Amino acid sequence: MNLERRVEGWDERIRRILGIPWGFLIGAELTIAQSRISLVNKIQKFYRSQGVQIHNRHIEILVRQVTSRVLVSEDGMSNVFLPGEFLGLLRAERAGRVLDEAICYRAIFLGITKSSLNTQSFISEASFQETARVLAKAALRGRIDWLKGLKENVVLIIWSTYRN
Repeated sequence: MNLERRVEGWDERIRRILGIPWGFLIGAELTIAQSRISLVNKIQKFYRSQGVQIHNRHIEILVRQVTSRVLVSEDGMSNVFLPGEFLGLLRAERAGRVLDEAICYRAIFLGITKSSLNTQSFISEASFQETARVLAKAALRGRIDWLKGLKENVVLIIWSTYRN
């Protein structure tokens, strides 16, 4: 996933296909993609100044993880999400299209720790840090983990059980 190659010419192609009314969505997505590219370049510059060579794809994975969440703002019209709630960027955009109303959100930069503790899977959260707190909170809320990701399947050793 080379971000720079993905973004080149993207704005013009999409605008030609979808038309001008979708321009605001294109602009938001393009801004996030360009900020990710800038962040990757700054991190690479720092590591190269220290004499460390890291392929861009590794840094892009981390950058995508910390920039994949948005914060629902209080001035939104949506009754679906609470103000101050963290959502995945794609989920917020999909919900906005389905509801036919704008969900007001701001892009937010979460650190690696906060990003790992803010997932759909409480098993994935518990495997990272603050295990007792995460499991107690999940039990009190009656959360269900649907085991959709690889990490929670590896934690529970379900993956290898079904393979055999």
